[in-house]
Amino acid sequence: MENKRKLQIILNVVITLSVVGILWARLSGNNVYNPGGSTNISARDFGDRWPFQPDTVILACHSADTVTLVHPETRKVYALSQTAINFGGGWGAYQTLLRPGTPDELLPELLRRGLKLCPPRRD
Repeated sequence: MENKRKLQIILNVVITLSVVGILWARLSGNNVYNPGGSTNISARDFGDRWPFQPDTVILACHSADTVTLVHPETRKVYALSQTAINFGGGWGAYQTLLRPGTPDELLPELLRRGLKLCPPRRD
């Protein structure tokens, strides 16, 4: 009977720790799902060619060809690749991150960099 009680206590601890871990991950602000990878890019790296309002954005890949930009403060996700735009996940349009009157000539380069973060395509 005592072994059964010990097993129940261990099981309760494991379940509690799992729930706490899941809640922490969801509420910590680090919950942008990007199994491919991500990297910070900033105005410092691109100088006058920097087209975005925030000085830094996160370039991320969520799945094959699904490249996005993430505002580092609000954690709002913006679709960059056509696959991300077509996904329809409630992501914003990357154009809303652009500074008014700034050309988006840097975006093809950022898209290429973002695609390198993506996991291999499963066909």
